Amino acid sequence: MTRWLTMVSSLVLTGCFGTSQQPVYYALEGDAAKVVPHTRTEAKLVVTRFDVRAQYDRPELVYRKNERELRFYPFDLWASKPGRMMAEAVTQHLRKAGLFTAVAMQTVTGGADYELRGEVITLEELDLGERDWRAHLAMRFELVRLDDGAVVMRYAFDEQRPVPERKVAAVADKLDEILGDELIKVTQLIA
Repeated sequence: MTRWLTMVSSLVLTGCFGTSQQPVYYALEGDAAKVVPHTRTEAKLVVTRFDVRAQYDRPELVYRKNERELRFYPFDLWASKPGRMMAEAVTQHLRKAGLFTAVAMQTVTGGADYELRGEVITLEELDLGERDWRAHLAMRFELVRLDDGAVVMRYAFDEQRPVPERKVAAVADKLDEILGDELIKVTQLIA
């Protein structure tokens, strides 16, 4: 009986007072070192918060082992909501590129000449096998001239890249690399 009580109390105390895993937060910034300066226009741009597909609009990083199965890392989290995080990364990139006299991130477009809208379609890790781990990012962009509502630029990408090591931090780094490379393309299309 005392042996059983010792085991139960040991399990209870470990559960109550044992060490718990601490969350790790990741942010995508679009690899700011890759920003290429451009000739400035006299236009002002507003970047709206990006729409995010429901399965990715959550704090936990998403991973898949196949097409139909989604899983979530309980302690590997985005530093902010994915739509806001992506809009902030795009805003910072376009500010550093110098294309516009002003680049702001907001939901109200007053005073802006153009609006950049975006959608995060996929933001995940693909775990396809023991040696096949990938970062997967897919997005859409649309630049709208606000005085007449004309769409002056559309761009979409769906990119997967292998991850060199089996760590969530490596996946976040590779997602950031993809975002940085694609933001260079977006900037070139806008210019």
